[in-house]
Amino acid sequence: MNPAIGADSTGVSDILFNVTRLNAKKFFAEGTVDLKAYGLDEPKIRPTAMLKADGDKEPVQHVLLVGSEAEGGGHYAKLGDGDLIFSIEQNVVNYLTSELHDRTLIKFDSFKVDGLTLTWPDAKLELANKKPEGKTVKEWTVVGDDSFKLDVTKTSSLLTYLSLLNTDKFAQYQGDFTEAQGLTSPALLIEVRVEGESTPKTLRIGAAAEGEKRYVATAEKSGPVALLPDDRFKALLIGPKYF
Repeated sequence: MNPAIGADSTGVSDILFNVTRLNAKKFFAEGTVDLKAYGLDEPKIRPTAMLKADGDKEPVQHVLLVGSEAEGGGHYAKLGDGDLIFSIEQNVVNYLTSELHDRTLIKFDSFKVDGLTLTWPDAKLELANKKPEGKTVKEWTVVGDDSFKLDVTKTSSLLTYLSLLNTDKFAQYQGDFTEAQGLTSPALLIEVRVEGESTPKTLRIGAAAEGEKRYVATAEKSGPVALLPDDRFKALLIGPKYF
């Protein structure tokens, strides 16, 4: 079963706030006009708000059509049942085109991490974070290799980044991973073991994507695929010697 993605309540609230208080930036035309000239024959965005029934009143539907970029900035727009062409501010369009799914990929308390495993196609590094005998503070060690000189600063930095990992955009919301995404046999698999949790938090880092991004996922074979900045993982992909 594919993991479900919830809604980003903040993003939805931002849209509702801006649309319910919508102001025209500039008026352009009224009456019978060529909608194609404003990109409104095939709108770029068509947000629809449905107001629930109130007493004897039927539910009311409001539609906003957003077209091409307008003269003087912003975008051309019109109400679905109106004949007035106007423009709206760019920030309103930005809210309407933002990612409305919950963008949180991984979340955990970094102070409760007791293990970290990184698996590359040809190497593996397993780290443990435990209190040595007679001490009160946890220390990171490399499991099975006492000679490995671990850079604890890099370990802590990675965990801080992963502890509240968000994306700005998803490549897909459901379905099987594709070969192009490189997630079935990832360039790097990160597993974070958190105290009190039976299963680790996982992040699969796949192939490079357009726009200096990289495909990532938290599931094994199917489900949401997110995009994250490629430069955040480039150094990690060299293998254990990064640490």
